[in-house]
Amino acid sequence: MTGQRTLIIGLGATGYSCLKSLHGRVPVAVCDTRANPPYLDAARTEFADTELLEPAAVNFDDFDRAVISPGIGLDHCLARRARDADLEILGDIDLFLGLARAPVIAITGTNGKSTVASMVGKLLDRGSGSVRVGGNLGVPALDLLDLHRSPPPATDATPALPHASAVGETSPAEGSLLRGVSPSRSPAEGSLLRGVSPSRSPAEGSLLRGASPSRSPAEGSLLRGASPSRSPAEGSEVDWYVLELSSFQLERMGSGAFDIAAVLNISADHLDRHGSFDAYVRAKRRVYLGCRAAVYDGSDPHTRPPPETPAIALNGCPNWRVDGDEVIIDGTPFPLSSFQLGGRHNAYNVLAACAIASLTGSGAEPRRLFDFPGLPHRSAFVGSVGSVRCIDDSKATNVGACVAALNGFGGEDRDIVLIAGGDGKNASFEPLKDPVARHAKHVVLIGRDAPRIEAALAGIVPVSRASDMDRAVAKALAAARGRGTILLSPACASFDMFDNFEARGDAFRAAVDRAAGTHG
Repeated sequence: MTGQRTLIIGLGATGYSCLKSLHGRVPVAVCDTRANPPYLDAARTEFADTELLEPAAVNFDDFDRAVISPGIGLDHCLARRARDADLEILGDIDLFLGLARAPVIAITGTNGKSTVASMVGKLLDRGSGSVRVGGNLGVPALDLLDLHRSPPPATDATPALPHASAVGETSPAEGSLLRGVSPSRSPAEGSLLRGVSPSRSPAEGSLLRGASPSRSPAEGSLLRGASPSRSPAEGSEVDWYVLELSSFQLERMGSGAFDIAAVLNISADHLDRHGSFDAYVRAKRRVYLGCRAAVYDGSDPHTRPPPETPAIALNGCPNWRVDGDEVIIDGTPFPLSSFQLGGRHNAYNVLAACAIASLTGSGAEPRRLFDFPGLPHRSAFVGSVGSVRCIDDSKATNVGACVAALNGFGGEDRDIVLIAGGDGKNASFEPLKDPVARHAKHVVLIGRDAPRIEAALAGIVPVSRASDMDRAVAKALAAARGRGTILLSPACASFDMFDNFEARGDAFRAAVDRAAGTHG
């Protein structure tokens, strides 16, 4: 077997998807520092030529490049050794772009990217798998290509470590060495990005017109003149791939070149991983590398694409903005009450999704989002205890997400009881002061960084502490005094108390159900 000798570092869901897509094309090995990584058994079962190698025994001179899983920081010892050996450093998105044969939408941001990616999928979907949504959201990007069957469930032996990506990557550990391959050409050669020519300024809210690849998403879309070299996704009629991407994925991405890219918002997050806010911003903005058109937050200069990129500036032009109780979508007003999603912050998510879909020229109707229920643990109504409604926003794993939820659900009556706390990832809690003062009447704190949050909110609002979720809900109900909203929006990661944010949200729902039974 010939080709670029590839070392995959990390055998979580993303690393396993890389193995499947590369196996049989060029020599590949997988190294993981865990004794029992999540997909080790699956790799041994599916690939008979799997070899095991301790990380200390890896000779980096035997490889040409390293594909590093998102949960592994670029300062990890294995990543450093790969760089010291002058290996090309890639991520799974580079491999994906080299293999995809339909245009790709990439969506990132600190908050809302999962919801917006799902909305875009709904807006563009014409059935039969015409739109595939994944990346950091659910299905690893490479598994969207149908090159191999979907991954088996990971074993329970190795839970995700803190700050791993949502697709299950963790810090590497003692693992396996597996053989495989690499695409025959670079992502830059495989992209569909050629010669966009918008017919009018995106600042006016227009569809960016462009050319038409040799197969259809392109009637009226911005993609003109690109000619994929093979049928999409092994013969299926895929119009678009929609990827939610994390800063962990973007920081190791090579040339990029998405057809449409969006940075929804940026607030401080993952500073324990990136080291500084500026480094985090740089990682997020890599989504714009070579993109043909963009959507961004017109009020946030950190999200702005390069000046030469055709773009829609949300809330930066009259045709694309949230205005009071209306969402102005390409110049047409829609009442917020038309949409099922709760919270004013979701009005911005609707706006962003419609703007992204508009760039495809597909004629997607905003009405398709009227019945969009939202995603689990993202501003989700889970029940009422008497007259107190309870909202599960466990996905709010950073301060910016909590601020958005407070502003989205809050009013001048200060009727929110906030449940927050967990692993703050070295972030400052100072931005919570103003929205808590305006919208909350009480805060119940859980988890490791409860003392830091309490110090930040000193003198602003009464604060209680709770040792577990049941006690937190009980204290929140007492503070609610029979009215208002209990909002679980932790502003922190969950790993100090729970396996993940889903488990934290499930614990909240269960505690609410038990409390409702007691009050019922």
